[in-house]
Amino acid sequence: MCWYSGDWLKALECFENVVLLAERTGQRVPWQDAHLMIEQLWTFNGDFEEGVFTATHVYQDALDHDDIMSAVLHGLQAIQGLIAIDRINELPVWLERVDGLWPRARDTASATVNALYHSVCACASFRIREDEDAESHLEETLVYTAKLQAGPTIEPLVITAMVYFFSILFISF
Repeated sequence: MCWYSGDWLKALECFENVVLLAERTGQRVPWQDAHLMIEQLWTFNGDFEEGVFTATHVYQDALDHDDIMSAVLHGLQAIQGLIAIDRINELPVWLERVDGLWPRARDTASATVNALYHSVCACASFRIREDEDAESHLEETLVYTAKLQAGPTIEPLVITAMVYFFSILFISF
């Protein structure tokens, strides 16, 4: 509940407890999922550096365990953080990493994940002036966003994130 009420610090504490419990019990999926939420909470709190650091660490763990979808999600989180802190020179490497994994994740990805993938890649591509890639990703973002049903799930957060990052993108030019 603290997530939806905007009590980010309380939510951060809750997800850190999930990480500790998952580590004690050897549960990888809750560990990965909790870290993704922690990365987003760092972003919501404006600590993009910490979010990128955590995303990078968990991305590598996901690769080490051949968890491609988690690697894609944590890679996307790293890209979002890098855009926010203007570490644009690192974007091509991260785009290549995520794009390289995407064919293995795409078939099992929900409309939400597809929209997130394409929106983040569109923003990053615009920032590094790869306009054709950005345009293609933007078109796909619109396709998948149209498929989303608004409700008390992650979709409103994805749409909010897309609007936020597109606004950063266009304000910065």
